[in-house]
Amino acid sequence: MHTHAPKRRPATRTTFEASDGGETSPSVAPGVERLSVETLRHFQAAVGNRATSALLAQRRSTVQRTAVVQRALSNEQAESIARQLEDAMSGWGTDEDAIYGALSGRSGTDMTKIRSAYRRLFGDLDADLADELTDSELAKVKQMMPRTADELTLSEEEKTEAATNRARVVAAQIRDAIEGLGTEEAQIYNSLTGRTSAELNAIAAQYLDLTGRDVILDLRDDLSGGELTKALYLFEVASAGTLENKFKQNMTEGYSTFGHGLFNYTLHRDRLEIDVPIKFTPDEGVTPPFALWNQQIDGVWNQFALTEPGGRKLPINLRLRNDSGAEREVVVHKNTDPADPLKDRANAGEFYLVMKPSTVPHEFGHFIGLEDEYQRYHADFGRVVGQAPTGPDNLSGQTVEEIATDVHGGLHLDDANGRADTVLSVLRNVDLVTGTNDDPQQGTFAQGVRVAYDEEYSETLVEDMASKLPSENDATDPNRSYKKWKIQTVFSFASRSIMGNPGALGGSTTHDHAVEPRHLRRFVEIAKAAWPDFQWTVGPR
Repeated sequence: MHTHAPKRRPATRTTFEASDGGETSPSVAPGVERLSVETLRHFQAAVGNRATSALLAQRRSTVQRTAVVQRALSNEQAESIARQLEDAMSGWGTDEDAIYGALSGRSGTDMTKIRSAYRRLFGDLDADLADELTDSELAKVKQMMPRTADELTLSEEEKTEAATNRARVVAAQIRDAIEGLGTEEAQIYNSLTGRTSAELNAIAAQYLDLTGRDVILDLRDDLSGGELTKALYLFEVASAGTLENKFKQNMTEGYSTFGHGLFNYTLHRDRLEIDVPIKFTPDEGVTPPFALWNQQIDGVWNQFALTEPGGRKLPINLRLRNDSGAEREVVVHKNTDPADPLKDRANAGEFYLVMKPSTVPHEFGHFIGLEDEYQRYHADFGRVVGQAPTGPDNLSGQTVEEIATDVHGGLHLDDANGRADTVLSVLRNVDLVTGTNDDPQQGTFAQGVRVAYDEEYSETLVEDMASKLPSENDATDPNRSYKKWKIQTVFSFASRSIMGNPGALGGSTTHDHAVEPRHLRRFVEIAKAAWPDFQWTVGPR
């Protein structure tokens, strides 16, 4: 136990180093034991409600829900609570806090089942409570024990409100247990025992509303070892942790960039939650549209699930979270040109108030550790995507060596202003750019020209394109920078995914199949670490 401090990302996390293409399987969070199939089945029988989980698995992330779906306790859950109550009243003294935790946030229907289970196992619950508690303690407990008959008169809206209020009471108990001078583990266990999946989701949502923090992250921060394992079990969580990876990108535009993926994961028995905490620092007068950004992320990313041959399916839910204590910071600017806000080019460290709908989903990919899929070298692209396109054959009648010589001549013209047009003319003549839009034809043919160039000349083609082609536009050629990009794009690779650039390939700029299973392959290792007996893959929801 320790004094509660403002929440920050836990220090321990699993790291991937991806700069050389290597990848390491993630481990379960420190202190969280792996769940065997037998343990999982026991846990499901003791605490869960499979029907409720199946229903909720079709819905979005816990914190995005507003309605509370209430389901009755199972017989096993009611018996678990009954045993908790009996333990609190047996032996020397009475554990009043355990009784309060067991009974708080229960519906009238729940109380009927709990009384019935207690009667089967031990006797009359009300009589035992009256015998063990003082008058004031008993009065407090009775306030926690609503009658089923009272709930029958409520409208559906009133029932939802009542369920939300019950969840808030439990969330407040967990908050108080964590934020006191020392973490009260028993209070946490008592508050969570015998909760349905719907109740746990509602409790987590109310905890976030009360504290601005994720309850699972707080539990990870305050508990360890067996204490954390037990709390996660009660929250129907198989494992939770933080993953990161760092990568270097060598771009054919002539420079290298560095990326850093960092996110939290919570593996529930019916879903996987991916949470990216970011400290957003807005310019004065700017209110970041978090809801819009998460809506854009949801529309692009949240369409897949972890699956296994037996038919089990765990939807993958990804979201951004504004967290003032997060390690990653993103500055949010006003647009420089309100008349044309899409001129501004955002990146993983700078957002703008108005951006293209694909911008935040693209940067989100970097936040979870994915590399760019445009302006990439052949080997890099094949490593990242899995394969490189072959492209058109050379039907020009010229050898790649002859074409490389012509490209070199264009790049080394004395008149720098004429270089881009000359090189584009060379590429048009051999169909490496085609159509009225000069669509780049990436593939084996273009790479053959690049290899021939590199073998013949002291400076590589990428180096010469970067240094010899002017990048600034001027009044005489406002498209100079665009022409340079077109030429460089011929000799690189791009995909049509959210991490790529469809515009580089010509035609529509729409991200066809924006997110593919390969983008989520890291998450397979999370499920494998928790349940190694299953063959997990990524599939549709």
